[in-house]
Amino acid sequence: MRSTFDPSPREERMVVLREPEPQTRPRQVLDNPSQEQLRRLTLQMPNAQTAARLVIERANANVAGMQKFLYFERTGGEPQVTVIDTPNLPAPGYPNDRCIAVDLDNGVTRVLNSDYFGESKKGGLRMWNKIVYDKGGLPMHAGCKVIPTAAGEKTIVVIGLSGTGKTTTTFRRQGDSKAVQDDFIALMPGAKVYGTENGCFAKTFSLSAEYEPEIYRAVTSPIAYLENVYLNEDGTPDFFNESFTQNGRAVFPLKALGRYEDANKIAPVNAIVILNRARSVVPALAKLTEQQAAAYFMLGETQGTSAGGKDEAGKALRVPGTNPFFPL
Repeated sequence: MRSTFDPSPREERMVVLREPEPQTRPRQVLDNPSQEQLRRLTLQMPNAQTAARLVIERANANVAGMQKFLYFERTGGEPQVTVIDTPNLPAPGYPNDRCIAVDLDNGVTRVLNSDYFGESKKGGLRMWNKIVYDKGGLPMHAGCKVIPTAAGEKTIVVIGLSGTGKTTTTFRRQGDSKAVQDDFIALMPGAKVYGTENGCFAKTFSLSAEYEPEIYRAVTSPIAYLENVYLNEDGTPDFFNESFTQNGRAVFPLKALGRYEDANKIAPVNAIVILNRARSVVPALAKLTEQQAAAYFMLGETQGTSAGGKDEAGKALRVPGTNPFFPL
């Protein structure tokens, strides 16, 4: 399917607000018995699993289907975070009549007038990040993988802005490695990593079976969802066609990869890899001291990618923490 929104941070407005009064809520959506609701787990942290709910208009049920691949099955408890997504309800007075409203106190995010799946995904993660932060952890826009070595299995975290290659690096099978997560983790005291998602939201532009075989097989499997991807007349995807946008995406469950590791079973982090396309900031390959890495992480000097929309691609940016979707 094709979304009508090329997701650039410059094209949306995010506000932090209090819970709206009942009379201001779009009752025609929330009280409609045909609405789609998903209740799953978004976090694997023991004794702190975060139950989540997505409410979406029936006309955009594909978003619910895609989100189902990312959330874990829920075992109980009322939702701590809720995303109410109304893609067809304008927000007059905001740029392009579009608004992402975040109520951290009550754990509710409202998505208005955007059918881009990324807003559903980020909505849940953004509120979960606050929960992790309050528990003394660091939410990180990062992938994670485990690599077997002669000295035992090593856990590697891969951080970077969207579009810099986190998914590619995480899913590559160097040294018989296994992917754990490709986009978001919680790094807790003691270097313990907890996962967030049971699937992947992967970029598809220039995807090829030769250079990224694991991702290609998962993206072209019958169970994957495609968004903003051009299809040829015979129904096959053309990942090099930019007719819609370079920010084509696919959603698939981790099981589509054929091999991965459960975040509950991995050892504490041994190393952090930082990805950056801005060659003027650091050398192509560099080993940083702890102080250098911390400064680099917080200053966020980087180069924009197509994931940030046409206004950011190729431009010098400052994005502290590689954009952890954290509105504080």
